[in-house]
This record gives sequence, structure tokens and C-alpha cells, in this order.
Amino acid sequence: MKHSSATAFGTLSQFTDPGFLESAQDILTYVRGCHDKAIPCAICVVTGVSGGSARSVGALVAVRADGEMAGYVSHGCVDADLSIQAQQAIQTGKPCEVIYGVGSPFMDLRLPCGGTVEILIDPAPDPELCKAALGRLRHRQAMSLIFDPEDGLSDTSSHSTMTGWKGQTFVSTYTPALRLIVAGIGAPLAAVVKMASTMDLPLCVYSPDNDAEAYFDPSDRTSFEHLNSPQDQLDLQLDKWSAVLLLFHDHDWEPSFLRAALSSDAFYIGALGSTRTHERRIEVLGNREFEQSQLMRIKGPIGIIPAARDAKTLALSVLVEIIDAYRNIPNT
Repeated sequence: MKHSSATAFGTLSQFTDPGFLESAQDILTYVRGCHDKAIPCAICVVTGVSGGSARSVGALVAVRADGEMAGYVSHGCVDADLSIQAQQAIQTGKPCEVIYGVGSPFMDLRLPCGGTVEILIDPAPDPELCKAALGRLRHRQAMSLIFDPEDGLSDTSSHSTMTGWKGQTFVSTYTPALRLIVAGIGAPLAAVVKMASTMDLPLCVYSPDNDAEAYFDPSDRTSFEHLNSPQDQLDLQLDKWSAVLLLFHDHDWEPSFLRAALSSDAFYIGALGSTRTHERRIEVLGNREFEQSQLMRIKGPIGIIPAARDAKTLALSVLVEIIDAYRNIPNT
């Protein structure tokens, strides 16, 4: 039995307060919702950072005409003022740039960690460009937003690999969310699923356990598929932003998943077990269709905490390992 879509992830983050949104996909989904309701909404993009900052260059914030914000820069006075600046820009219809921190004209607004944040505000981003950009992310494609200080959001592209100023335009590149495919049974699976769901990760769960559905609340960002046998045909829909994590004690369930993962561009492949278990796993697979260089992609033992023996510690350990690997995927 399968719930929800494993690829669409079309709704907003589980966070009910839009001020907590962070990803480009969530911000663009918010903007798209404003466009659909004919609510004026500005897009703000961080174009420069020096010193300490809560957000990085390229971070997006949306501000409606009534002042409601999706996303944040500092969760403080800077955000309150950015809302005011964006509302004024919506009224004038003209893009503008603001700076907070060192060198800012707003002497009473200082960043808690010092430094400087520069932001470009587009008071009326083109709905079709926003729709096209959001569509690329929803279809698991990297994309870039191109901003002009005079015209605001001027184009969207899937070709740039950089974020920063390029001549007189600012280019900001975004990649699809980390997508976790996790298969297994028992406490390790339950702990990983619950923790990943709390982190709002797009999540696809596979298990022969009929009760595994109880580990999480199915939503637009989660799916579950019951496994009937180790020979089940799998369509994991893997891409370079996908991680595959296997949490079986009965390792006969692994080969079909490992075969699919090794034949894909998945950035992370990991399987539960000791060093001896992993050596045996590699030996068995090596006797089949895979070269040693391919088998080296499989991580085992998994996690950054050696020999984690309780499910919650294991879940934390392996999710940190996966997220760190995701953050270091080459943007090519």
C-alpha cells in the first residue's frame, strides 16, 4: 500500500509559521500561493554577507503587502525593518537594495553577530518566472534565479553552477531538497523515520512490516510502500540529491535496493551492520555484477558515532552523516 506522492512534494513545509521557512522551494511555493490569490508579494534575496549571519548568500525571503513574511534573515529587528522596506517597495513598484550592519544607514539596527547583510528586493517578481523556477525544483532539477538591481527577477535558468554577482546581475542557484529513501524494520527504522519527518525531509519508506505506517503521519512529503518479498520490483526514482539508507537485520532484503542504488547517481548509499557484516555484503555483491569501485560507494558501518547501539543515537548519527554528504554534493 502506498500513500502520497514520492516526487511531487508540492506543499509548504510542515511548519505552520511561514517565518520559519528556509528552502527556496518553500519560499517560491509561498509566492506562488500569493500570486494565485492576487496578493502582492515581494521576493528578497540575500546578495552579500560578511561576518556572522544566520542566513547565507542566496537565501530568499518573501514579504506580502500586509507585512507577513515567509523566511527570515535574522529573526529580529532586521526582519521587522526588511518587512517595512519590502512593503514600501511594493507600493512604489521599484526594486531596491538594502544593507544592514557595518556601513548601513540604519544605525540603530545591528546584526547580533556583527558583520553585514546586503539584500535585493523585487517588489513584483514575474509570476511566470516564479512558476518556472518552482516547477524545476518540484521536478528535482537544479535552477538559478537571475536578479537585476533595476528590474528585479529578470530570468530563471537551469544552467548556472554559481551563486553571486556576475557583472551587473546577481545569480543564485538552488538545488532540490535532500530526498531520503529508507528501508528496514523495527526500532532503527522507526527512529530514523520520526527524526527525518521532524526535520521535514522528503521521505520514502519501504518495509515488510505492516505496522511501519504508524511510524509517521503520511503527508505530501512522505510515502510508504509495503514490501512483500526481497524480490519485489523497485522504482526508487533516484537522482543525485537522493540518499538510500537500509536498516535491515535480515540482509536478504538488501540486494534489490543496493542494485537500484548502485545503478543510480544517489549521493549516499548506506546499510546497517558491523564491519564484518559489511565485508560479507561487499563480497556477495562483488560476486555478481558490480565492480569494486562501485561497491566502495556503499557506506558501512553507517553514522558518525562508532557502534551506536540504541536506535535514537543511530538515527541522529546517520542523519548527520547523510546531511553532511548532501551539503558537499558538487553543484555541476
